Amino acid sequence: MSQNTAPDLFLPTEDDVTVITGKSTFRPSAAKVWQETIVKLRFQSKDDLLTKDVSYLAFNVLTAMKQSFQTRISIKTNANKELHTIQAPTNDDEFQKLFRVSHRRGNKAKKIQSQSWIIFRICTDMTLATIRKEQTVHDALQRSHGNLVYYPWTEDVHDVVSLGFFVGPLPKYMTSTQFEEELIPLISAKAKIDAKRIPKHHCVMETITTYQPGTDLRYKCQAFVIQVEQQHASKLREIFYKAFSSKIENLLFVLFEQRRSHPAIFAKAVHRQAEYEAKHRIVAIHGIRPDTMFEFDVVLRQEFPQILQVYRTPTTAYLNCGGEPLGRYNLLSKTTAFADLARALHIKLAKTYHSFVQQIATPQLDTTHAEEVRVVSRFPTPSTPGSQATLTTRHSYITCSHSVLTAQEFTTDTIPRESWSVRTTPNPPVPTIIHAPSTNTTPQVHAQLEAPQATQIPTPATPRHTSWSAVAAGTITTLPPTQPETASNTSYTKAQIQALLASQEQRLEQRLEQRLEERLARYDQHLNQMITMLQELIISMRSIPQDPLQPPFQTVPCSMRKQRRTEPTVTL
Repeated sequence: MSQNTAPDLFLPTEDDVTVITGKSTFRPSAAKVWQETIVKLRFQSKDDLLTKDVSYLAFNVLTAMKQSFQTRISIKTNANKELHTIQAPTNDDEFQKLFRVSHRRGNKAKKIQSQSWIIFRICTDMTLATIRKEQTVHDALQRSHGNLVYYPWTEDVHDVVSLGFFVGPLPKYMTSTQFEEELIPLISAKAKIDAKRIPKHHCVMETITTYQPGTDLRYKCQAFVIQVEQQHASKLREIFYKAFSSKIENLLFVLFEQRRSHPAIFAKAVHRQAEYEAKHRIVAIHGIRPDTMFEFDVVLRQEFPQILQVYRTPTTAYLNCGGEPLGRYNLLSKTTAFADLARALHIKLAKTYHSFVQQIATPQLDTTHAEEVRVVSRFPTPSTPGSQATLTTRHSYITCSHSVLTAQEFTTDTIPRESWSVRTTPNPPVPTIIHAPSTNTTPQVHAQLEAPQATQIPTPATPRHTSWSAVAAGTITTLPPTQPETASNTSYTKAQIQALLASQEQRLEQRLEQRLEERLARYDQHLNQMITMLQELIISMRSIPQDPLQPPFQTVPCSMRKQRRTEPTVTL
C-alpha cells in the first residue's frame, strides 16, 4: 500500500494555530478575501415611520454590527467613505448625509405594512447570515422589527446609474441574461469594438412609466434597462451611440436623459414599446428534443411567415425517458395570427413526426379557456415499433394566449366542464380520438354517430359534460376507432365553428329552462305543504279550552319591563 505524500488538509500546522488565553483557534493559511456587498436594512411597522424614527432604529443596528465585529467589517456611507465612528443622530439632515432613507406607505385595508429602509455598502469576509445570527445584531433587529437582506445592483446605489432602455424585445418571454448574451456580439459588430473592451454592465427588466407632455395621459411598459457604474457611463454611452447610429431591425435604444431633454420623443418610445407588447405574443413549444427540433426549426422559418422571431430557452421542467432536458422554443408572432398559426403548427407536427406519432388531437373550440390556446400532441418514446414499450408517451404541447382555439389532451378523468371534449374507453391500449363532424364527413360516419344502435348509451337526466361526440355523457365502448386525421379535415371554417357554438348554447338553454321549471314545481309543492300545516296548527290551538281560574295572559310594554328591572328591592 503506497503512502500518501499529500499533506493532511484537515490537521492544522504550527503556523496555523494561534494560542489565546490557553485556547487554540484555527487560522486558515490563505486569508479570506474581503468582498464588497450592498445591503438593505429594512424596517416594517403598522404605522408610517418618520425619518427620525428610522434614523434612530438604524443607528442601533449599525452600532451593534460595529461593536460585534469591530475590524472584521467596514461600513461605507453614500459618499463611499468608511464610517469609523457611529454617533447618535441629532437631526434628520445629519443622518441623511450619511444614509438616504426611503419610505413606502402601507394600506390597512389590504393589510400591507409600511416600510422604511436604508441602502449601504459593507466590506467583510463574512456572509450576511453570519452577521444576522450574531446575538447582539439579532436582538437589535428583533426590537426594531428590521431585517438585513442582500440588495441587487440598482439605481438606488450611489455610483450605479441606468443608461437607457430597449424598444423591441419582450421581457416576459426571455431572460435578461439571454438578452445580454445576444446583445454583446451585436454591439461589438456594429460599433467595431472588441467585446472585452466593453465596460461591465447589467441588463435588468424594469417597468417604465411616463406622461404625455401637456396631458394627463400615462404610458407604461416593461423593457430591458442597461445599468452601468457611473465612472464607465460616458464610455458605454459612446459605444451604444456608435452601435445604434445605424438602424437595427426590431431594436431601438432610448437614453433616460431624453426624459428631460426631449420628453415627447421619450413618451413616444414608451408608447411604442407598450403597443409592441400588446400586438405581439408568444407561441411556446415545450417537450421536443433539441436534436429533433433543429430539423423542425428550418421548416418553421421557411413555411410560416407569421413567425417573426424564435427564442430558445433551455429548461429542465421537461425530461425525456433518458433524463435529458428538453428545450422550450418561443415563437414570436402577432396577436391576430395566433389561431391560424396554432392550427398550421398542429398540422405540421402531424406531418413531420408521423413516423413515431401515436395520436394527435384535433384543434377544437373551448369556451372555458378563452385566454389560452393549447395544442396537445402525444409522442411515444423512440423504441421498437409495435412493442408495448411504445405506448409510454412523452407530452409535447403548443401554448399561446388571447385566443379561443383550443385542442386538449383527451383522458377519462380530467375533462374541462362545458367544453368540446371526447371520452374514450377506460385504460385503452391506444387512445382513440373521435373528431368533431365537419362538412366533408361521409354519410357512413353520420350513420354511426346518429343511428340508435344498441351500443349507444341513453342520455341521463342531468349530464355533467356537454359534448357532441358522446350524445350520452357516458363512455363510448364499442364504437370502432377512427383513423388518424389528415391535414385536409383537421381545420374548420368559421361557419362550422359558429354552428357548433349555436347548437351548444341552444342545448344549454333548454336544459337550464327544464331545471328551472322542475325547481319551481318543487318549491310550490313545499309551500303548499307548509301552508296546510300552519292552518291545521291554528285550528288545533283554537280548540283548546281555557282554564277559568287562570287570569288571561297580559303583555307588558317594553318600557315597564325596563322599569321593573331597574327598581331596587327593599327588604324589611
